[in-house]
Amino acid sequence: MDKEYKISNDKITVQTAIPFHSLMKMELHHDINAHVILVLRVTAEKESQEEILGRDWSGTSIYVYQNEEELLFAGSIEKLICRKGNQLLEMEIRGISGTAKLDRKRKRQSFQNPHMTYREVIQKVIEDYAGTRVRWGIKEDQEIGSPIIQYDETDWEFLMRLSSHFHEPLIAGAETDKPSFTFGMNDGERKSGGTIEMTGMGFDSVYYQNGSYGSDVPRSRAFYLEIAADENLQMGDKVSCEGRDYHVCQRRIIFERGDLSFTYRAGMEAVYRRKKIHNKALTGLRLEGTIKRTCEEGVYLQLDIDREERADYPWMWAPETNSLCYCMPETDTKAVLYLSTSEEADGRVILSTVKNTRNNMYADTQKRELVTNHQKRLGLYPDRILLEGAKGKVSCSMSDQTGIRLKSNSDIVFQADGGIYLTGQNVMVIAPVEVVCRTPASNMELCRDINLYAPGGVKTIGTGAGASPSRDLDAEEPMPEEETEHWQVSFSALAAIPALDFGQIGGADDVVEMSVLGSTPKIANSAAVAAMSEVMEGKRECDTSFPNVFKSMDNYTVKGGYALPAE
Repeated sequence: MDKEYKISNDKITVQTAIPFHSLMKMELHHDINAHVILVLRVTAEKESQEEILGRDWSGTSIYVYQNEEELLFAGSIEKLICRKGNQLLEMEIRGISGTAKLDRKRKRQSFQNPHMTYREVIQKVIEDYAGTRVRWGIKEDQEIGSPIIQYDETDWEFLMRLSSHFHEPLIAGAETDKPSFTFGMNDGERKSGGTIEMTGMGFDSVYYQNGSYGSDVPRSRAFYLEIAADENLQMGDKVSCEGRDYHVCQRRIIFERGDLSFTYRAGMEAVYRRKKIHNKALTGLRLEGTIKRTCEEGVYLQLDIDREERADYPWMWAPETNSLCYCMPETDTKAVLYLSTSEEADGRVILSTVKNTRNNMYADTQKRELVTNHQKRLGLYPDRILLEGAKGKVSCSMSDQTGIRLKSNSDIVFQADGGIYLTGQNVMVIAPVEVVCRTPASNMELCRDINLYAPGGVKTIGTGAGASPSRDLDAEEPMPEEETEHWQVSFSALAAIPALDFGQIGGADDVVEMSVLGSTPKIANSAAVAAMSEVMEGKRECDTSFPNVFKSMDNYTVKGGYALPAE
């Protein structure tokens, strides 16, 4: 432990480990929202100079007393400046209050529980500083109401921002070398009598800068008094003048040439009122975290900057797709909190972050994907939109190149109270087993056989193109038109007359087959039969005895199929 020296005169005593010889001047500066500053000008004799110049004195404790009894300042040495002249070493010792310990390291943490009180928040902030003293000039049990984020701020800067929520100052204390402060302007002792002399008064122009102007604080509350006294007043002490109370908000203590003086500025509310402070670093900030739970449109996010569990606020989930299409994120997935302004309450959780940067699908930022823990995927790409189930077994995609595609490893059901229309240049239905189209009254079944059924009859009208050789279904060249003679259609009708083997009839199902086989095409008269015979012998339709007879025939099958069983 360093040896401490006491240098005293009639009014001031300085106690510190620096071995100086005499005190020439002392100044103490105490303002709101600032540390208490002590400046000493001292001299050291030759035998002490080597010790003084040979070490770093920053952080060394220093105390100043009045008459060796009343403590004027307690803190530590911030800076030592030496100038050597003749045999003496002149030094300027700059001391600072214990609150400087709160103003060294920038920190990041959040307080998301809106029901936390300001007292609870401040206790969390100062828990790493043993022996810290806090006095309250406001109602400390008030709830914060919305999340507060400390980001790249020292604890002192953060505490100043908190006090500005009440338009109140933060006042450093100098009664101990440990951190000590008053949160807000406190009501101190009332001072009056012959020891106080008013040396000036006026209107403080800070009224137009600290948020008072334009608020409900009148201009008359911006008056101040300049005071000289022979006693040590404290911040917050009240001085009355013409029936009005003025709070001490600035202190100056000066010792020079054996004279000790105390001067103060005492002001009304608008003099020490503070405008709400914003952390500009919050604007545009993105903070990563882990989603702990969701509730309706809210997301509870554990931020990576927090060491403790603090996912206590439902941040609004607002993905970059807005309300076009989105789903709530899964628990334990990574997400980003975006702060568009310096107000924390304006924050939104906008997207889920992706850590697998080795996967090429995430290399292009224009290809956005949301993948759940169960491998469900939503993809937004420049040329397509994709909605996909686990392992791609079910999917729906809309692509600029291939159009709309529905894929399923089970059923796809279209159901509507009105009609469902499929319109296109080509409509193709392909199935490995069967294709069925049905209404409540009729049906069409394409499988190994073709089953056309309608209670009122089935009428087929075609061009004969179906008899042409099979072609590639994907080919885009137009089908060549070819003239079909009427006899070909009529011949098809005749060929549709089935043959029945009565020896094979065995049960009820065969009776249904008899009904089907009993349906015969309706054809024209005997002239058509004669013309058909000539055609079969090789004559052209136009060269037959009855060249126009085929045009009068109807290829009309009455109940040519059977009703499918109800599902």
